Amino acid sequence: MERLYITMFLCFLLATLSRAQATRGSFTGMDSSTQMIESNMQLTSLHPGGWPQRYDSGYQDYAYSVAADNGDVIVTGSCGGIYVYDYYTILYDDTGNFLWGRVYNGGKEDIARSVAVDRNYNIIVTGSTNGPGDPNYYTIKYDPGGIGIWSRLYDSDSSNSDDIAEGVAIDSNNNVVVTGFVWNGVSSLDFFTIKYNENGDTLWTRKYDGGKSDRAFDVAIDRDGNIVVTGETWVDSSYDCCIVKYASDGTELWSRTFGTPYFDAAHGVAVDGDNNIIVTGSLLNKAYCTVKYTPNGDTIWSRTYDGDSTDCALDVAVDRNNNIAVTGMSHNGVDFDYYTIKCNANGDTLWTRRYDSGNDDRASGIAIDWHGNIIVTGGSYNGISYDYYTIKYDSAGNEFGIEETSPHRPQYLSVCPNPFYTYTKTCSRTPQQITVYDLSGRLVENGESDFIGKELPSGIYFLKASGYRPVKIVKICH
Repeated sequence: MERLYITMFLCFLLATLSRAQATRGSFTGMDSSTQMIESNMQLTSLHPGGWPQRYDSGYQDYAYSVAADNGDVIVTGSCGGIYVYDYYTILYDDTGNFLWGRVYNGGKEDIARSVAVDRNYNIIVTGSTNGPGDPNYYTIKYDPGGIGIWSRLYDSDSSNSDDIAEGVAIDSNNNVVVTGFVWNGVSSLDFFTIKYNENGDTLWTRKYDGGKSDRAFDVAIDRDGNIVVTGETWVDSSYDCCIVKYASDGTELWSRTFGTPYFDAAHGVAVDGDNNIIVTGSLLNKAYCTVKYTPNGDTIWSRTYDGDSTDCALDVAVDRNNNIAVTGMSHNGVDFDYYTIKCNANGDTLWTRRYDSGNDDRASGIAIDWHGNIIVTGGSYNGISYDYYTIKYDSAGNEFGIEETSPHRPQYLSVCPNPFYTYTKTCSRTPQQITVYDLSGRLVENGESDFIGKELPSGIYFLKASGYRPVKIVKICH
């Protein structure tokens, strides 16, 4: 088994080097372990154009967050496996074409949790890095072309502490606010929020301690620069949803909690054009719950969705008309699906959409672009491992890249075993025409979906199934 893990890691490393040019950071303010990964034109089929978009490194890939600017879409999360994960951030244009990808490798487990875009189209990614040592906040700022501008690490200095950044937001002056949770040095976790200016200088930090364990998951900023942080706080014998609002200078304005006697968490927060606050999360670990507050923290309305199994809302976004879109995961009786709800400003449901690949699918991030299109991302299981999977809907809920008259959703290809020693085959229900390419992009095999690679020498190859939409490329090692 150890030899297999080593082989898988070497395959991933060689493929990355072969399809990309990597330079290590001589950028101002950048950590020296930041890698800039550019696509190799011969292998752009790793990122086939068009929506929906699936990214598969061959290992565990999970997208946690998505942002949209003037049409482009930015997705971030983690990729890797065998106890080594990297930040991986992708920029797509509005039609789903891959523009660039960026990797941050801190040496061990690096998980990007959130992404935001400022008014100059710079991209800020935050999450945690723990190589070496315990996890710390780690935030990177890229210019629109993906060049690193600065990076910042925050370590609470508590021994054996977990400092996990979960959310990032940007105000109208391009100041950056990061939130998450840190060990308080005594016995529990606290909300911890940092505000940087656009150059990465710390303006202030704030800690929220509800008395026991508190974990912040998301942050939003209103038109006046006020900051809203949401998460969970321990009350009596379980977690409740918790919201804290700060003024732009860090003064705490108010806090609110709500929930049931059981486990509840507020995972996402957004503000609308009137500075109202929309919080979403889960109640009882089994139902979506979305609450709308006035700027003063008074409840306007609350809505729940309970699919009679396990349902957890994880993110929320608001469009220019103050419509609200919530996404997360909903259990279908076998595994999880993406489940997205759009409602108007009064909380009335406009439409719902479920994505089910046939395997486990868990949405974790949502964004709305200037045109009202809704982008949802998360992790989708391909039969072997999880992939980034990003869907784009128009404002009416029609999915881009899917013909409205089609009775079927697109299917995605799995290859097993992978790595393999003699031959491999696809896990498709119907025969597919398969083409296999080597690292130079040269066609080396052309045939049906079973018994692939029998005549190939050891190496790394890319497999294309022309019968699938979008075209799915699977890295195979022999």
